[in-house]
Amino acid sequence: MRRLVEGPGICRGVACYVRMWYCALPLKTFFCLCIMMTSTALAQDDVQDVAALLTVTYPGVEVRRVDTDAWIALSQGAVTPFGTGDSVRTDETGRALISFGDDSDILVLPAGQFNFGEVNSTPEGILAQIGVITGQLIIQARENTFADLSVALDWELARTYSQAIIQDGFSAVSDHRQTTPIHVSLKQFDAAALYVVAEGQMGFVGETAFANFTEGNAGAYGRPPDADNLSSIEFPFNVAQVEGELYGCPGTVTTDGRDLNARNGPGTANVQYGQFPNGADVFVMGLVESGGWYRVQYRSGFGWVQRLAVDLMDPDCELATLPDDAFDIPNRVINPTEREIELLAPFYGTPDDDPIFYRFE
Repeated sequence: MRRLVEGPGICRGVACYVRMWYCALPLKTFFCLCIMMTSTALAQDDVQDVAALLTVTYPGVEVRRVDTDAWIALSQGAVTPFGTGDSVRTDETGRALISFGDDSDILVLPAGQFNFGEVNSTPEGILAQIGVITGQLIIQARENTFADLSVALDWELARTYSQAIIQDGFSAVSDHRQTTPIHVSLKQFDAAALYVVAEGQMGFVGETAFANFTEGNAGAYGRPPDADNLSSIEFPFNVAQVEGELYGCPGTVTTDGRDLNARNGPGTANVQYGQFPNGADVFVMGLVESGGWYRVQYRSGFGWVQRLAVDLMDPDCELATLPDDAFDIPNRVINPTEREIELLAPFYGTPDDDPIFYRFE
């Protein structure tokens, strides 16, 4: 029988650490990030099914209950238990906040889909498994809330192979505890996990190596299967910037002195939603087939600029070729709550810092 979390007093007294598994599997890969984990063995009688609370903070959220196929639309402000086997998905503007008490929250951003595996309460804390199908999560976990919070990319694969991975030793860090909270941003990206650590520390465990990252680190894991790390970031810093710095080609805006418009697609008929000043540094992510427009990293997302207005530092830098009808939807949150802004600020700044990402209507 599922029971509702009844406030902050249910989880106490656990020292914590962070780790991540990587395993290459036939045809596909997945990753598992285990946040605030202890190595304590638990008797079955000590484990009880439990639910978090999911709150719809902006419309465009659907849930699917365990062992069902139908998606149920929820209105803004709806609050519902969310536990073992449940799934949530958001459209291009929808957001949901999953709360475990003690200010330990998971913010589900737009255009995402996530599944819960088992969610249990134990004497040592909550055990929770989250599968990422697509999208981005902001996780703030206070100490003493979780005994085990794992986040896996490609959850169906993770469910199939998780036991085998444990037996094969991919969870090989034990008795390694973290005593501070953690605040991280995670996003699935092309067989990699993009991450930014705003508070605490997190680790990636592969077959042969362990990489540990603390506050102020960002990067990607799994493309190739090791860590590409940025260790000198300045906050606010988000996962789009991670993608730009790791996978983009550096360039410089070179106009006749005017600002360069950033649009949501290649072509002057597309919406202009920002500008680069002349001389600005940019990361170029791709080039349209017709050759006239670059896709570039811009603020919290991506935009399009005229190719002739950007000089690449390396003219031979390899760029993805994109269709002429490609476009980007600006990455933004509409009417965020105070709690959401608190969760987002280390990665996106405040509404004054980025009026494109934060939109109020």
